[in-house]
Amino acid sequence: MEKLEIHICTKTKCTNRTVEVKVRTDEAEPGVYNGLELLTAVRELVAERQLGDVAEVREVTCMSSCPVGPRADLMQDAKRVRYIKRHWPTGRPDFVTWLSIDSIEDEIQKWLGESLLPEGEGS
Repeated sequence: MEKLEIHICTKTKCTNRTVEVKVRTDEAEPGVYNGLELLTAVRELVAERQLGDVAEVREVTCMSSCPVGPRADLMQDAKRVRYIKRHWPTGRPDFVTWLSIDSIEDEIQKWLGESLLPEGEGS
C-alpha cells in the first residue's frame, strides 16, 4: 500500500477564504482555518501522531477544479477524495464537503485503517 498523500492548497484563492473544521477528533469546537493555517495544523497532527512513515502532507499552489477553498485532497494508491468548502453535499463520494466530516484526524484514520490507532483507542 502506498503512502497516504495529503495535498492542501495554499493558492491565494484558498488562503483568502476560511473553513470551519475540527483537525483533531478531541477538539470541542471546530477551528477556523485558511489554506496556510490548515496546512500547518495538518502537518502538526501528522507529526504528533507519528504518521510520517504512512502519511505525507504536501503544500500545493493550484489544484484544478477548485471551486471553493480551502481545499485538501487525500490520495492513496488509485483513490482520491477532494475535501471542499460547500454548503450542500455534492452527491459524489470523491467530492466531500468539510461540513460532512467529524474531523480531519478521523478522515486520515479511515484512510489508514484501524491498525494505526494507539493502543486502547477504537473499538
